[in-house]
Amino acid sequence: MKKLIMIILMVGFTLCLVSCKSDDEIQGVTVLDSGEVSVTFTIPDGTDIEDVLGSEVGEEHTVCITSAGDSTRESFGYWYDVSAGGILSRFDNIYRYGPDAEISQATGTATPQTWVMLYSAPSDDEIFKPEDADLLAEKYGIHLYFDGDAPNSNVKSNGVSYNASDYTFSEVSRWCNGFNDGYCFVMASSKDDQGSQGFILSSDGTMVESPSWAISNFCSGAALAHVGMDDSDYADSIIDPKGNVIWSIREEGAEAAEQYFPKEEVTKVQSPFCVGDDTYHGYFPVEFSIDSFDYTGSSIGILNAKGEWVVEPTAQSRSEICDLADYFIAADTFIFNYASGEATYFDGNANTDSDIEEKRQRPIDNLAEKGYLAEHDGLIYHDSIQKPAGFYDEDENLIIDLSKYNLADSPKFADGYALLAIHNQQRSNYLTIIDTSGKEMFKPLKDNGHGDLSEGLFFMEDENGGYFMNVNGEKVGDLTGENHLPCHDDRAWIETEDGGVCINSQGNKAF
Repeated sequence: MKKLIMIILMVGFTLCLVSCKSDDEIQGVTVLDSGEVSVTFTIPDGTDIEDVLGSEVGEEHTVCITSAGDSTRESFGYWYDVSAGGILSRFDNIYRYGPDAEISQATGTATPQTWVMLYSAPSDDEIFKPEDADLLAEKYGIHLYFDGDAPNSNVKSNGVSYNASDYTFSEVSRWCNGFNDGYCFVMASSKDDQGSQGFILSSDGTMVESPSWAISNFCSGAALAHVGMDDSDYADSIIDPKGNVIWSIREEGAEAAEQYFPKEEVTKVQSPFCVGDDTYHGYFPVEFSIDSFDYTGSSIGILNAKGEWVVEPTAQSRSEICDLADYFIAADTFIFNYASGEATYFDGNANTDSDIEEKRQRPIDNLAEKGYLAEHDGLIYHDSIQKPAGFYDEDENLIIDLSKYNLADSPKFADGYALLAIHNQQRSNYLTIIDTSGKEMFKPLKDNGHGDLSEGLFFMEDENGGYFMNVNGEKVGDLTGENHLPCHDDRAWIETEDGGVCINSQGNKAF
């Protein structure tokens, strides 16, 4: 007896197509009296169901499958709603889009959560032929992609703008990456609905649906996101603030593989950028894995926020992935400077040039120091046996002597001020703020925990959670909460008993 295979589905859809009628011309297509259409098909040899993910069932509907398993499996990767009507079910290697599959049981935490299976396999003449895919699209507006070239139809923006004041936010430190370039990613639910959804929120309080739950910060009018069908955190697309895909590995990446490597075999196109860990500076590294007789290895290119190549993907690298830092991207064959948008190339052969690593490391160290100084008011903290503790300029001149303090950690300047975490003589924790002249802004305060200083605000913890303070040691606003995100673009977040609240630098609620 064949094993029954179950699949969890994302966001159910309905196949109610106007003016549908029975049609025997397309094998495997069934049209019910209600006008609903089902398509029963098998996956061609050498193809996986993932290759048809993103197919459109009806002009306005999309299906996405994220996990599959058998009837004995205890857990799945994701839970998603399944509505009545158009569902996708599976029996062995036979799949069916449409309303005919039976629901065997419901489980999970959302409503409804459903495992769906087919109870019987159709005969061969009841199975759709992939070569008729164009005819299916023409007749019924149902687009199934059996060649892996499906467009990113599931990530197109619906164009609807929502007002943040009609929604509630929760779990500030987990779901929000903070404002940058005027936008941030949030999870929100309407006040009359407990279901949570991802949005791209503008600093003016309007938002649009997000194409992904894995999105970087915004920069230069764009962000990086993972909009693929799996649960990876590695970026595969550039998106705009409306949630539309500007450039994707699946489409434009595949085109670039053909354009730049006509004689080589590109086995994979990917990026090392992790949207949960890395900071987006307006540049997207994309790696092409090549396996040919002439060369087996990687070539890495860099895209700007418009999806244009600023470094074409022709420079070979020994490693399979490039490193990302705060101020540069470092591949084996070049160093790319975020600030200038230029690359420094290395022509040496690592197998014969013993100095290549040193030659490569020097500009990396230089970029890191220059980038840090540019971001921190031209001052860098040093503490060593040879130098007194304090802030130094780029020529290593001591500008602010901090040797009188017993510092708990290494401070840094931001927007003209630096937070000093210090110990008193009895090793109790205190903090104060200094300006670029070294002047204390207020007498040291007891430190029960604090956040980063950004745009003149920092989070001060107390027994009730915490609150924001300014550089003068004054509480900003009346809100207190458990978690927070630092101030960026004149917007900070604090998690209160009523959920996440966005405030401006004056402590007033923004929305």
